[in-house]
Amino acid sequence: MGETLYLGQDDWAGEDEQHERLSDLRSLITFELSGELYGVAITRVAEVREPLPLMPLPAVYVPPYVLGLINLRGVVLPVIDLRRRFGLPLREESTDTRLVILKGPGYLVALQIDVLHGLVRLPASAFQPAPPGVARVDPEYYDHVILLEGQMLVELNVAKMLTDTALQSEGR
Repeated sequence: MGETLYLGQDDWAGEDEQHERLSDLRSLITFELSGELYGVAITRVAEVREPLPLMPLPAVYVPPYVLGLINLRGVVLPVIDLRRRFGLPLREESTDTRLVILKGPGYLVALQIDVLHGLVRLPASAFQPAPPGVARVDPEYYDHVILLEGQMLVELNVAKMLTDTALQSEGR
């Protein structure tokens, strides 16, 4: 069975002085997808873990990027392959493949990613609005960019991505 790598708790909660000092920082879980660096706000992440066995769904009922369902400690949730979702070249699962469990409005969704990079805390002032075309994904699904260690980090718009996925699933 897969190992949980992160469980959505803030490691500095409750320490007021340190929290004030860090309040101008933004925390993102970062990961690689098709050679590009992406991030999602830590506040939207419930957990990061190794993949779990998938329960397949009939293709007529779900979009092709929904790989199936997993049972996460008694909670059944869909797994979205971000490569398929964004129209990127497909790749076999590897030992680096991870699931990022996101908190939607009243539900959880797992994103399958290529490689987990980890947690970064960056100054909020360093984030810039993302111009269209900076990533190989639809510009509707990203908000900001920042230069991180010589590589561009693209912050995904989780709310938009989850809303559109729900709408596409209902429309089938």
